[in-house]
Amino acid sequence: ASEDEIRTRKDRHVTLKPILKQPNSLLTKEQILIAIQDRPKAIVVCNTVDKAIALYRALEPEKEKLGVPILLLHSRFLPEHRQKIQQELKDIFHPDSNKLGILIATQVIEVGLDISSPLLLTELCPIDALIQRAGRCARRGRRPYRFGSPAAPEAHAPAR
Repeated sequence: ASEDEIRTRKDRHVTLKPILKQPNSLLTKEQILIAIQDRPKAIVVCNTVDKAIALYRALEPEKEKLGVPILLLHSRFLPEHRQKIQQELKDIFHPDSNKLGILIATQVIEVGLDISSPLLLTELCPIDALIQRAGRCARRGRRPYRFGSPAAPEAHAPAR
């Protein structure tokens, strides 16, 4: 079969665009709030656990105003706590879910979870990690998706 015959590949387009203008900028609470203002459903991927915790703590006071859950997932959680969080993630971020929420995570979401979001924000990272992170965007090719990274060059191409 040709790649064009696979519906999820044929209909899947991922746009990578910079959301920060400074070359060494990191994701901030303010940038995330601007990015989600139209629809508060996003996965935010940080390169370190400390950065993920800091962003989560900064966004947590906005939870009531946004009216959506804000979740944190990283490698330091105990297995039973991580399983509980992953169940919540599956409910909100399953590719077929219309529920809203914000996930602040580390590279633990790059593999092994069937989650998707219309918006994925990530810190700059090695290309193999960037490709894995992009896999959390536009799963099953059902909706238009945005994928943002600080100071990344703009690109638009069908995923292959």
